[in-house]
Amino acid sequence: MTAMSTLCLILAMLLDKRFGEPEVIWSRISHPVEVFGRWIRLADETINPPSGDRKLVKGVGFLAISCLILAILGSLTRWVPGGQIIDIAVLAILLAQKSLEDHLKDVAAKLRVNLDQGRAAVGKIVGRDVSHLNSSEVSKAAVESAAEGFLDGVIAPCFWFLILGLPGVLIYKFVNTADSMIGYRNEQYSEFGWAAARLDDLLNWIPARLSSVVLLATHGSLNRLKSMADDAILHVSPNAGWPESAMAYALDISLGGARYYGQERVDLCHFNEEGRQQLTAQDIDHAIHLIRRSHRTCLFALLALLLLHLALL
Repeated sequence: MTAMSTLCLILAMLLDKRFGEPEVIWSRISHPVEVFGRWIRLADETINPPSGDRKLVKGVGFLAISCLILAILGSLTRWVPGGQIIDIAVLAILLAQKSLEDHLKDVAAKLRVNLDQGRAAVGKIVGRDVSHLNSSEVSKAAVESAAEGFLDGVIAPCFWFLILGLPGVLIYKFVNTADSMIGYRNEQYSEFGWAAARLDDLLNWIPARLSSVVLLATHGSLNRLKSMADDAILHVSPNAGWPESAMAYALDISLGGARYYGQERVDLCHFNEEGRQQLTAQDIDHAIHLIRRSHRTCLFALLALLLLHLALL
């Protein structure tokens, strides 16, 4: 972590906040995460057939080779003129602050029109079955997505850039994408996707807890830190519960509970079960506002860190 890496991160966050993911660009070329997805899908189709064997070995090998390639590619900017500008540009592309806000605003706006439009909008950002959600459940799904998006779209990429530079961000985003595509506990992926799921858990361990502290601190609710942590550790995931629980306690609402993935009902723990149960589009607005303020909190912290670096020079 250097003064230059901190400055690069600040500039990248400001660029992402201002421009997000311009449709004029990504309608013409593939977004890096889309490229990751195609690579993962190709590997899945090629080396992970339903009747294949040695799935665990293949999955570990695929992930290791992919991460090595990304580490090499990310390191190349150190040896080319203007490499730091490339770092800023790529990092800004891989951050997802503005796009997260835009998606959430769309859900809130569509939900205010009618329930069907709200379901369709939230279905674009969550993996669960949304066909039977009521208005409160659509709002809850959007707020939970806001918490998760703050973790994997802002905090974790920033954290790994500060720790490992551009290679760290590329590897994190690739592993996170792989986990969302093949990190399932079913016959097809329980072995092939095992490495992706476990490495994603590892890479998110510190950022998940950091994100929960940022959310509560931004809202002035650090006095609820213990209650938040007590709920967070009940989640089946070692990380997902932390930002969701923090969001619930910060907004004094209840999140979590049962949800459907296809025909399968998954009963998850409740976060802040005593909080308000019935949510509306206004709660999505509140989540957006909290995410926006938390983003500023991160920027101020990074600026303070940069000034400290400069003072010690």
